[in-house]
Amino acid sequence: MLEQSDDFLTVEELCELLKIGHNAAYTLLNSGKLKAFRNGRTWRIPKQSVIEYTYVAASQTLFLAVGQSLHINQCKSFAFLV
Repeated sequence: MLEQSDDFLTVEELCELLKIGHNAAYTLLNSGKLKAFRNGRTWRIPKQSVIEYTYVAASQTLFLAVGQSLHINQCKSFAFLV
């Protein structure tokens, strides 16, 4: 999908791409977690911002998953992750 679109996405395209609802999309935009700007009343979301957001979100999810499995195994140190 990213290859077929312009350099900027609309909120509708963002929702379709991330498979999220409009409320979730506007929450991401208004919180600043997803870098974008408004052109009048319309949000314009750079494709690069979506790529960076998904990379960071996936990295955090992976770290949390590793941390939870370590906690279950009673590990005391995360030094090997650094």
